Amino acid sequence: MKSLGVKLTIIMLSVILLGIAITFGITLFISSNVITQGTLDRVEKSTQLESLKLDMWLSDQTTGITVLAETMSSIEALTDILMSSQNETGVTFEEQSADLIRPAFKEILDHNNSYFEVYMGFQDGTAVAASGYQFDYSWWTSYERGWYRLALTDVSHAHITSPYVDAQTGELCITAVCAVVHEGKILGVIAADIFVDKLKEKTGFHYRNKHSLTSFPHIIVLFPQLIPRLSKC
Repeated sequence: MKSLGVKLTIIMLSVILLGIAITFGITLFISSNVITQGTLDRVEKSTQLESLKLDMWLSDQTTGITVLAETMSSIEALTDILMSSQNETGVTFEEQSADLIRPAFKEILDHNNSYFEVYMGFQDGTAVAASGYQFDYSWWTSYERGWYRLALTDVSHAHITSPYVDAQTGELCITAVCAVVHEGKILGVIAADIFVDKLKEKTGFHYRNKHSLTSFPHIIVLFPQLIPRLSKC
């Protein structure tokens, strides 16, 4: 009988200890889930805030490029050149307009350190850049570039391109673009290049690689449609 009592006691203690272990495990699991959910909620709010800041900053860039496009369309000397047919003079729009608009572009570039380059592409395939960069027209044509075509999809407002590899530097960048329209005629497209690594200075997002930014703590934000069509523009 004594032996049986000892055995029953051992069995009861084992059941009690097992119950305690199960209860502890369940409590730990629930607590872990609560902590994890709380962390995810904080990360989500932080990411939403940084996304809002980025969206506001990009909106400022489109506003700036829109004002510049409207200014270009109001310069009579420029519109006289671009409203005419290139064939009438045999001289490219770049050659005719460079001295007129490059100083204005350069001033904008000097006062906005977010821009790598400011330029205008014309309907004859040429372009004028603030830095004086000379485009190689043996392979480069303004109206064939992705940023130029994007601006023409809706000339009523500015656009921001998806990230792409800049043909000049090999760096990942985005471009703010806006069509220049005068009396219903498209005269060209104004563009401002912004390197992606500049975005980390404006928000809590950090440049990770050519496909993504990351926000603390290491939440990856992929660029829309970047991976399947990463190309030099």
